[in-house]
Amino acid sequence: MCAKVFEKIANRLIEVLSGLLFAVLAVAAAFVSVVRVDGYAESYCFAWDNPVVNVLFAAAMAAIFMLIAKWVRKDLEKRRKILLIIEMTLAVLGGLAFAAVSKCFPTADQASVYYGAKHFATGWFADLAETGSYFSVYPHQMALALAQETIIRIAHTDSYHVLQGVNALCNALTIWALYSISDTLFDDKNVSIYTLLLTFFALPLFWYTPFVYGDLASIGFSLLGLTLLLKVLLKEDLGKKWHKPALYAGSVLSLFIATLVRSNTLIFVIAVALCLLVYIIRTKKPLLLIYIAVIAILCGTVNKGAIKFYEWRSGNEINDGMPSICHMVMGLQEGPMGNGYYNGYNFDTYVNRANYDQEKAKELAKADFTERIDEFKADPAYTAAFFRDKFFGQWLSTDFDCYHFTCGAYYERWPVVESLFSGTLYKVTSFYMDKYGFFVYALTAFAVISSLIKGFRKSETDEKRGILCYILLTAIIGGAIFSIIWEGAGRYVLPYFVFALPYAGCAIWGLSPNCTSAHQLNRNRRKYEK
Repeated sequence: MCAKVFEKIANRLIEVLSGLLFAVLAVAAAFVSVVRVDGYAESYCFAWDNPVVNVLFAAAMAAIFMLIAKWVRKDLEKRRKILLIIEMTLAVLGGLAFAAVSKCFPTADQASVYYGAKHFATGWFADLAETGSYFSVYPHQMALALAQETIIRIAHTDSYHVLQGVNALCNALTIWALYSISDTLFDDKNVSIYTLLLTFFALPLFWYTPFVYGDLASIGFSLLGLTLLLKVLLKEDLGKKWHKPALYAGSVLSLFIATLVRSNTLIFVIAVALCLLVYIIRTKKPLLLIYIAVIAILCGTVNKGAIKFYEWRSGNEINDGMPSICHMVMGLQEGPMGNGYYNGYNFDTYVNRANYDQEKAKELAKADFTERIDEFKADPAYTAAFFRDKFFGQWLSTDFDCYHFTCGAYYERWPVVESLFSGTLYKVTSFYMDKYGFFVYALTAFAVISSLIKGFRKSETDEKRGILCYILLTAIIGGAIFSIIWEGAGRYVLPYFVFALPYAGCAIWGLSPNCTSAHQLNRNRRKYEK
């Protein structure tokens, strides 16, 4: 009984925190927009938005989704799968097409990692110089370089187009994983229809296909890891005996790959571990502690493991690199791109002021941190405004910086494609993304606050699910905290936007005029089967 009470308290806490988060985002998105001059602009400003337009857009999107869902429900099982296959196919083909016509190529950090991976694949390790190289400043990127080198070796080509192709496949993986998660967590199969539609219309996810920096792979494999875990925990008929350990192994491997390509996937891993601990207390399945220990060890040491691997291969000792506190201090500063965004502080402190000395850089950053905290304490009004603008600058920028990180082109673009970045089509797509962000935030807020999810959990399988329904929400809460204390960027928020889609799908189905009759039908069917 105490275990159930503990889980219930945990569930309510997650609902309160996530409900508050999305309620604030929905209200803010209804009245405020993040505006840029065009897709090439780094800086942004806030502008008043029209809530009536947002609501009308949301109503129109919901109506379109319900119309499509009505067609799918005529043969639910068959047409759901058809819709899934169509979306996965279009995600791959459309992503490849956009990567081709946008003519995007790796720039800035993604270029440094990509070219490093190319060189490592040929056995050339000059990029691992103790000072003066990219990896001497950011050795944690060795993990991503290892992943890209592996792909280059498997594909037998060092073209970055192969990495863009992997991104397209990862988007298809994300669609399938979200579909499977919805199917596993919610009794009503209609939720998965709306989750599919919401994912397909989440334009920034697919716009990032040319961006070869691990973001899309981390989202796809994080969700795959959760999908496999939920299947082994919640599905009663797993077939052969070896299926269960295979699913556990697949989940661990997926989370490992996700962390390999993006280190901030640890937020998701921590969310999985915390919710599993609550689940273990209620279900009394201590063997799951082994799973938690394995993902903690593998995902927590992946960066150090990659560094040691390259040190062994190259025979060189890699520098300790920039301390994490430098990123945190930069996240507390103003900058030309926005509050908390990149302003060069971390690089300047580590390279110029500390001369690649990590301990000295830590001391300098700690002093700057203390000074900045004192400034915040001295002016509470300024502090509130700073963090307000930093938080909303990331979460209301619902293009998630997709223009900025894909605007570099190796040739002149066709006029119609260039218009996506600086012309009429930019205005159209940015308007759409802004309104779509409000749509998803409002739906997720509705789902959590109204305890709609709890309504779907009132079934024979309620005892088996419990806290597992809240893993994605827990990750979102962790991401919100991370976005406040760390270096800011709209790109960092994209995974948490994607994680919210199953709950938004749950909300649309709850608002559908067919929902009540469907519930009654399910209840009657269960009584008949008994």
